[in-house]
Order: sequence, then structure tokens, then C-alpha cells
Amino acid sequence: MANALRTALGLSLGALGAFGLEDCTEAPSAFQSRDAEPGTDVPREAPGPTDTGPMTVGPAPERPTWWRDVAPLVQSRCVECHVSGGIAPFPLDTFEAASERAPLMALETRMGRMPPWPPADDCRPLQHVRRLSPRELAVLDNWARAGAPEGDRSTYVRPPDAREPFPSSVDYTATPTAPYTPPMSALDDYRCFVVNPGWTEAKHMVQARITPGDARIVHHLNMFEVRAASAAEVEALDARAPGEGYPCFGGVGVPVGSLADQRVQYVAGWAPGSPALRTPPGTGIRLEAGSRLVLQVHYNQSVVRGASDRTRVEMVFSPTAPRRQAMVIPVMADRFRIPAGMPDYAVESSLQPRALGITFPVTVYGAFPHMHQFARATRSTLTRASGADECLVDVPRWQFHWQQFYMFDEPVRVEPDDRVTVQCRYDNSAANQPVVGGVQRTPQEVRSGTGTLDEMCMAFFYITIL
Repeated sequence: MANALRTALGLSLGALGAFGLEDCTEAPSAFQSRDAEPGTDVPREAPGPTDTGPMTVGPAPERPTWWRDVAPLVQSRCVECHVSGGIAPFPLDTFEAASERAPLMALETRMGRMPPWPPADDCRPLQHVRRLSPRELAVLDNWARAGAPEGDRSTYVRPPDAREPFPSSVDYTATPTAPYTPPMSALDDYRCFVVNPGWTEAKHMVQARITPGDARIVHHLNMFEVRAASAAEVEALDARAPGEGYPCFGGVGVPVGSLADQRVQYVAGWAPGSPALRTPPGTGIRLEAGSRLVLQVHYNQSVVRGASDRTRVEMVFSPTAPRRQAMVIPVMADRFRIPAGMPDYAVESSLQPRALGITFPVTVYGAFPHMHQFARATRSTLTRASGADECLVDVPRWQFHWQQFYMFDEPVRVEPDDRVTVQCRYDNSAANQPVVGGVQRTPQEVRSGTGTLDEMCMAFFYITIL
């Protein structure tokens, strides 16, 4: 078992060194009425008999109100992004903010542009689905037509599928000591920032929220834990480099070690579209005393140059050790090339536990697909030893700016002779070329790699043993 885990861990850290995981940067939200005290949260359960909100079956009311019909819908579908400080361009978590934009909300949702939810419905059931039903679309339409009435605050009922807001008080925030500005000459710049949290005892991380200082230049971020045995090595790398942080690519610049002597562990990450990370109940990621945290940030300056960034990672710890310690394992294809002008090109990679020497089951809680700008679609499939296929996650129309960990309604048990396959499809035709420096690029061969104009084919899986 130790050898199998060592192999899996090595694969995880080696691949994750080139990228990270973990739509939006969440912030605490409070649905407020005009006469509510600032910062007052709406009660979880309003007193007295009420409608259960926009998810109720039956026709949409002709005159919906904010509190009874719209606020529950917004809380369950929109506030991951549309909160003060979130990645969306404006908040929608108060009546005042949402009522001003009621016609826009109705239009964008009716056109299918909002809320973004790329996964297909006919794959494995997922948690916290943001797609709106016909009734919910009608609620927003009717609310806008009625002039966006507020209604009675006591009729609000918290929707059953709403995610808890990220805590306003966190246990630790990791951030560079000063802002960093990538060199003007660099299109892509990889920089590692060392943070010493000063922990004297182990921590068990169960939530993390990553907020880019300037999302125009942050392509993605990985956060690694470097154990005490290698802390001096990363601090020496930092000390030798001028300015804030040190250059790094593919990892943090020190050996990851083995299972028996693990030196580096992947913890969390962010890409465009990623929500805050919440580990499944009963699981968590252990961080050892004396460790350093290293934030590896990939900057891309194709939109703007000369901007500075100070990204932060907020963490919440469990007061007791979770029942199961988790890790993140990638399945990825590498060393592929997409021919210039090719409108539909497929790449795939698969992983079988027994082929790695793993002779025991693992539990998979969710998947995070990742590709870049030439991507068209991706699908992750579990093939049982019997030959039966099960869809894990299917994104038929890839959108680079909406990426996240999709957690399954029910975790999946994977046996040693089962196989997980990730398939990716790309469009490298002239019509699908990115704009660089204000000019659309002509088609050329695209290779696998971590640069913005390279491509990747991978999916991360959050797993526990057994």
C-alpha cells in the first residue's frame, strides 16, 4: 500500500506542480432590506407559514417579490459571484442592488448567458447546480415586469440548495508580504511567494478562498505546503531572487519527497471560474507544524502589462482531525500536438489504480476538468472492470473563464481494476484563434504545456483512500 500511495502521490505532485485547481471569488453576503440594520443576516427560517421560494413547483407568481421569490433564487444561483468583492462586475446580494438590475437579470438569464453552468445534465448528478428552471426564469421575468417589488422580509425562506457563505472570520490568510509586478517584457511569468504561518501544531484545512489581487493578469494559482524539512531550501530560493518572491515553473523548486518523507504537498488552487474550496464532510487536508506555504502564481500579460498583484488565500481549519485525510490526484495527457487549422482534435488519457500498484478501493468525491483557450469539450468517464461506463463529469461546451471543482451528489467508489479516462477536444481553426496584442493570431501548431497559448488535457480528482 505504501508503494502504491507513493506512486499516486508522486503523480499528483508532479502534475499539480504545473497547474492548480480551485467561477467566482465568494464573499460573505447578507440579504438586507431597506429597514434592516447593516450587516443583519436574514433568518435561516422565517417565522410563520411561507412559500418555499422560487424552487416551488407550479406556475410562477405574476407579481413575485424580492423576499419571497427572488432572494432565495439569487442566493442559491448567483451570489457565488455577485457579491461585494466578488469576481462579478456588480453585486446582487441586496434588494437595492438587485432591483436596479432586474431587467438585466431577466434578459441575461432568458438568453442563457447567466448563471454559467457548463456541465451537461445527463451525466452524474452534481451538487449546487446553478442552471435555472423555466419557472425560475419566469420568476425573474415577472419580477422585472412588475417593477421589482420588495415585499415582506418575513416571507423569506432560505433555499435548501444554497451554499453557506464563506465565513467572514477565517483562521489564516496567506499572502505575499508586498505587491508584485511582473516584468514588462514577460508574456508569461511564474512566481513563487513563500509564507511562514508560524504554526506550532498541525492544522486541518476544510475551506479555502483564493482572491486574485488583479484578475486581469492572474492566469492561475497553486498553493503548496512545504514541510519543515525543506523550509530552509525554499527560503534560500526566495532570498537569492531580487524583489518579491522567486521565479519558478512546474513546481516550487525543491524535491517533493516520498510518502515516508513527504516534503511538498499540493493544497489548493484557483483558475478563472473557480469558487471557494469546501472539502466534503468528514474529509480535510492536513498541514503540518513548521511548514511553509508557497503560492505559485502564473501571470499572463496578454491583456495588460505593468499591473501589480497581491493575491491572498483565506483558510478555515477544522478544530479536530477529519475522519479521512484527502489528496488531489490528476489524470492528464502530455506531449501532444494539435495541428494548425484542425477544427476538431481529440486527446485522452486514462489511469487504472492496479496499474499503479494500488490494490485497494478509493473514494472519489468530485472532479475539476482543466484545459485552455483552444478547448471545445471535455468528458471524464469511469469504466468498470466489467466494461460498463459511467459518466463522471461532461462539459460539452468548454468556457475557459468558468472552471471549478464539480462535487458529486454521491461519492464514487473506484475499484483497483476500474479505469478513469479523461477526453479533451480542441478547435485550432482560424476562426478560434486567440487575440494577442489586439491582433487575432494565425493558426499554428499548439503543443501541450502550461503557457496561456499552450494546451492542457487533465482533470483533478479529490479522493480519499477507501
